[in-house]
Amino acid sequence: MLTYKKPDPSVPPFGVQLKRSVVNVELLCKEGNSLVSGAGTGFLLGYADPRLPKDTIFEYLVTNRHVAQCWDGHNHPRDVRSLTIRVNAKDGSSRRLNADSGNNHG
Repeated sequence: MLTYKKPDPSVPPFGVQLKRSVVNVELLCKEGNSLVSGAGTGFLLGYADPRLPKDTIFEYLVTNRHVAQCWDGHNHPRDVRSLTIRVNAKDGSSRRLNADSGNNHG
C-alpha cells in the first residue's frame, strides 16, 4: 500500500524545480585537425546518497547522448576537448562551470 506525505509548502513543485535546473551545455570537439563547437541543453538532478555526509547531494547532468558526445553528421562521436555548463543564478545572472578543470567563470 502506498502512502503519501503532505507536500512541504516551502518546497516548489517538482516541475518548477526541474524548470529551474535547465542548463546550457557547451562543448569544444576535435574534428580532424580542427576544433568545432557544439551546444545543447540538459538539466541538473541532485541525489541524496546515504553514503555521503548529511545534507550533501551528488549532482548529475542529464542530457542527450548526441550533446554529451559531440556527434558528427555521420553518427560518430568526436573527441570532446572541453565541456562548459552555463547555469542561471537566482539573481538573473549566469555562471559558467568548466567541467574539465573545476574552474568556474563568472
